[in-house]
Amino acid sequence: ADGMGIAQSAAARLAAYGPDGRFVFDRFPVVALTATDAMGALVTDSAAAATALGAGVKTRPGALGMDAEGRPVRSILEAARDAGFATGLVTSSEIHDATPAAFAVHYPKREPRAEIALQLAGARVDLLAGGGREQFVPAVAGGRRLDGRNLLDEARARGVTVTESLQELAAADRLPLWALFPGRLEGVRG
Repeated sequence: ADGMGIAQSAAARLAAYGPDGRFVFDRFPVVALTATDAMGALVTDSAAAATALGAGVKTRPGALGMDAEGRPVRSILEAARDAGFATGLVTSSEIHDATPAAFAVHYPKREPRAEIALQLAGARVDLLAGGGREQFVPAVAGGRRLDGRNLLDEARARGVTVTESLQELAAADRLPLWALFPGRLEGVRG
């Protein structure tokens, strides 16, 4: 989990199950831990942490898919995509948020969101699912893009299935697929 370490896991286990309880992942035969601290910072942020998780590289706070010197680094998602595997980013936050975006984007800071959305649109990820649709639609059509581009229409023209509702998402039967909804998705139920 983003931001969860041994101490957080132990505290949650005690609160949820008591001293003898266990989470399902406590019974896994193998559990891995990784250091996600940012370069020059005691406390990381989600951009640097996701870059560390996705690419195995320590970076500066706020950097997405770049090393500490500002060079793009290849993520596990990109390696899988380039090897012919289907890839996806699924989140209850906005798809252009730092944690999902760092796996497919190379940008020196976690803003501007419109640029991150543009890079996500061109990243050739088979499944994009989450919030943040506004950054893919021009302002004249109710979105937040100021460049006039409709990245959803551009994706449709490339053969991407773009769903507009949970019902369309449930009926979708092929990749590539974008299920991008307004805002964040916490609490959304199908």
